[in-house]
Amino acid sequence: MTQSDAYKTVISAFFNGRGYFTTINQKLFGTEHRADVVAVLPIFRELQWRTQIGYAPCGILQYLPADGWVDVDYIVEKTGYDLAFVGRILEEAEERGWIELDLTGENPRCRNIKYHNSVRECICAFYGVEDFQKKLDMLEDYKGVFTQVYFIFPYPVDDETTQLLVSKGYGIIRYYENRGSFLEMIPADKEDVEDWPRYSVMAENVLFDNMWFRKDEII
Repeated sequence: MTQSDAYKTVISAFFNGRGYFTTINQKLFGTEHRADVVAVLPIFRELQWRTQIGYAPCGILQYLPADGWVDVDYIVEKTGYDLAFVGRILEEAEERGWIELDLTGENPRCRNIKYHNSVRECICAFYGVEDFQKKLDMLEDYKGVFTQVYFIFPYPVDDETTQLLVSKGYGIIRYYENRGSFLEMIPADKEDVEDWPRYSVMAENVLFDNMWFRKDEII
């Protein structure tokens, strides 16, 4: 394990100890970027559905509204996937009880039954020592997805860096390596989710990485 991954693992454990489900080096949907740590606070009643009927096919279901019918052609257009692939995913989702399909009309359509927001928070945390500017640029390209953003440093942060992060609403956490403890120096601003599709994919990926080995906690 590299030193970078070791720090990410420690950061992940910090949020995990606060009740979050976490994953490291999480790929950001629709980009080539990866977040150091993503931590989500699950809604357990939603997780119970997943333990009963399986993984929600994120990448498609997040384009369905909470209620009402949607043409399958619309899902094809929004996802960019071909019709045959979308059709297979939707048929499997119907078999598991996530959605309802209607093939009686001229245009196939579907509607959501059980798929809802599965997390209360979606936090992105970065090891601030490496690729600092690259991570700032990445966040500019990925707005509206995370409810909070934190940068973690194993040393005191200078005033210029502090002011920059505060101006963007990002929080700062100090990691004291010799004691293995964390101190939240500046809390992150809480933001509204504006990019529901990417937020949903992010949340479902983290839940999927965690829920099977934590199944006893969910039930």
